[in-house]
Amino acid sequence: MWMAKEGASPSLPMNNRFPIPLSAVVLLLLTGFSIAGQDKAYQSARSEPEPVRETSCTVTSQSLLTLERGMDEAEVEGKLGKRGKHQFTAQIPDGTARCVEYRRDGISGRYWLVFTNGCLARVCHPLQRRMRQEKYGDSWCARSVSEDPERQIQRVLEAPDLLGDSLQKELETPIAATKPSVDPGLTVVAAVTKFLSPLFRNPIAEKRQAREWNRLLALYDPFAVSLGQTPGDVESRLGTPCFIEDMGEGKEARGYGSMKHALPGSEREFVWLVVVYAEGKSLRVFSSDFIDFDKISLIGFENEWK
Repeated sequence: MWMAKEGASPSLPMNNRFPIPLSAVVLLLLTGFSIAGQDKAYQSARSEPEPVRETSCTVTSQSLLTLERGMDEAEVEGKLGKRGKHQFTAQIPDGTARCVEYRRDGISGRYWLVFTNGCLARVCHPLQRRMRQEKYGDSWCARSVSEDPERQIQRVLEAPDLLGDSLQKELETPIAATKPSVDPGLTVVAAVTKFLSPLFRNPIAEKRQAREWNRLLALYDPFAVSLGQTPGDVESRLGTPCFIEDMGEGKEARGYGSMKHALPGSEREFVWLVVVYAEGKSLRVFSSDFIDFDKISLIGFENEWK
């Protein structure tokens, strides 16, 4: 039986000074080494080359202020530092028109740049989506109304031009900073999750997914489809269309995209496009806001049930 020496203050025996079991210490050490190893593998896997197609169209307000009417597309991309997000390319009576989107940094402001025959003709705000109220259970919900893309093109070409004083005034207006709210509980959870996340990573799978995503971005690049191409020319690159729709007046629309990214929440706006043909030649190339993604969703759900 253990007893304290006379005149000495009682103390715990050596084998009771560390209440943490040795097995727990070993587990913590192994976990640390595992996290370090997984993180190293993850960082190595992330050495994948950047996407061949830019998906972010956010630029600085200062760069947008450098835009001038008449600049060609290459000059604009040089001033803004990146290519915009494609909306449409179309034949018009005066030649060709192309609309691309850029976002202002630090705010959710969006601007559409319209080029006519390759030169900047106007800057406008995106078209407002038209909404309708639909019955949903015991309440109502707002849903966007699909609009004829031909009418959308006309609305863009007739939209008020911001280029000049109007754009400068918007971009120079200071934006009130909002102080982010901090939840201590969520902060702790985020820290723990960040620490443990390497344990659940699969670097090889992530690298494979990144490679496949880059391939899809390159494949369904709307800038790579030229006006005047035949369906055979387009489909030699994009493959069989996912749907064909008769638009009347000798026109038909063919949709191309990744069926793996047909459902909502899958960044599908980057890997779907619609080409309109007339007399066997491509007349329009639509993407992003000019695609009816409700229709794409139906195709995706039908594919899921097959």
